[in-house]
Amino acid sequence: MNREKAKRFLPISKHFADGGHIQRRLTDGTWIDTDDFLPDSKAQYRKKPVPLECWVNINIHENMILFPARDEAELQAIATDRRVAVHMREVKE
Repeated sequence: MNREKAKRFLPISKHFADGGHIQRRLTDGTWIDTDDFLPDSKAQYRKKPVPLECWVNINIHENMILFPARDEAELQAIATDRRVAVHMREVKE
Protein backbone atom coordinates (compact mmCIF):
# COMPACT_ATOMS: atom_id res chain seq x y z
CA MET A 1 0.00 0.00 0.00
CA ASN A 2 1.38 3.42 -0.94
CA ARG A 3 0.91 6.70 0.98
CA GLU A 4 -1.91 7.99 -1.26
CA LYS A 5 -3.95 4.85 -0.79
CA ALA A 6 -3.29 4.94 2.96
CA LYS A 7 -4.53 8.56 3.10
CA ARG A 8 -7.70 7.60 1.24
CA PHE A 9 -8.47 4.70 3.58
CA LEU A 10 -7.49 6.42 6.85
CA PRO A 11 -10.92 8.05 7.57
CA ILE A 12 -12.75 4.79 6.80
CA SER A 13 -10.28 2.76 8.85
CA LYS A 14 -10.59 5.10 11.84
CA HIS A 15 -14.40 5.09 11.57
CA PHE A 16 -14.39 1.27 11.50
CA ALA A 17 -11.91 1.02 14.41
CA ASP A 18 -14.08 3.39 16.48
CA GLY A 19 -17.07 1.05 16.06
CA GLY A 20 -18.70 2.71 13.06
CA HIS A 21 -20.37 0.75 10.28
CA ILE A 22 -18.85 0.51 6.81
CA GLN A 23 -20.04 -0.70 3.43
CA ARG A 24 -18.35 -2.35 0.46
CA ARG A 25 -19.37 -1.76 -3.14
CA LEU A 26 -20.32 -4.79 -5.21
CA THR A 27 -19.51 -5.14 -8.89
CA ASP A 28 -23.12 -4.23 -9.79
CA GLY A 29 -22.71 -0.88 -7.98
CA THR A 30 -24.81 -1.65 -4.89
CA TRP A 31 -23.43 -1.09 -1.38
CA ILE A 32 -23.61 -3.79 1.32
CA ASP A 33 -22.78 -3.71 5.02
CA THR A 34 -19.55 -5.50 5.86
CA ASP A 35 -17.41 -6.40 8.86
CA ASP A 36 -14.43 -7.25 6.66
CA PHE A 37 -12.24 -4.25 5.88
CA LEU A 38 -9.38 -5.11 3.52
CA PRO A 39 -7.86 -1.78 2.38
CA ASP A 40 -5.19 -3.56 0.33
CA SER A 41 -7.83 -5.10 -1.94
CA LYS A 42 -9.36 -3.47 -5.01
CA ALA A 43 -12.74 -3.23 -3.25
CA GLN A 44 -14.31 0.18 -2.65
CA TYR A 45 -15.37 1.06 0.90
CA ARG A 46 -17.31 3.92 2.50
CA LYS A 47 -18.73 4.92 5.86
CA LYS A 48 -22.32 3.71 6.05
CA PRO A 49 -24.56 6.74 5.44
CA VAL A 50 -26.74 7.77 8.35
CA PRO A 51 -30.33 8.55 7.32
CA LEU A 52 -31.68 11.96 8.23
CA GLU A 53 -34.74 11.99 10.48
CA CYS A 54 -37.22 14.70 11.35
CA TRP A 55 -40.80 15.24 12.45
CA VAL A 56 -43.28 17.06 10.25
CA ASN A 57 -46.56 18.71 11.18
CA ILE A 58 -48.98 18.26 8.31
CA ASN A 59 -52.20 20.10 7.57
CA ILE A 60 -53.74 19.72 4.12
CA HIS A 61 -54.59 23.43 3.98
CA GLU A 62 -51.14 24.74 4.98
CA ASN A 63 -47.47 24.13 4.41
CA MET A 64 -45.57 21.44 6.26
CA ILE A 65 -43.46 22.51 9.25
CA LEU A 66 -40.28 20.55 10.04
CA PHE A 67 -39.11 19.80 13.58
CA PRO A 68 -35.91 18.01 14.64
CA ALA A 69 -37.54 16.37 17.67
CA ARG A 70 -40.79 14.54 18.32
CA ASP A 71 -41.79 16.51 21.43
CA GLU A 72 -41.58 19.84 19.59
CA ALA A 73 -43.71 18.52 16.73
CA GLU A 74 -46.32 17.04 19.03
CA LEU A 75 -46.58 20.22 21.15
CA GLN A 76 -47.15 22.27 18.01
CA ALA A 77 -49.69 19.73 16.70
CA ILE A 78 -51.63 19.91 19.97
CA ALA A 79 -51.55 23.71 19.98
CA THR A 80 -53.13 23.92 16.53
CA ASP A 81 -56.24 22.05 15.46
CA ARG A 82 -56.22 19.65 12.51
CA ARG A 83 -52.47 19.05 12.53
CA VAL A 84 -50.75 15.72 12.90
CA ALA A 85 -47.10 15.02 13.75
CA VAL A 86 -45.51 12.54 11.33
CA HIS A 87 -42.08 10.92 11.67
CA MET A 88 -40.06 10.99 8.44
CA ARG A 89 -36.82 9.12 7.73
CA GLU A 90 -34.67 9.51 4.64
CA VAL A 91 -33.92 6.35 2.69
CA LYS A 92 -30.36 6.01 1.39
CA GLU A 93 -29.03 3.28 -0.83
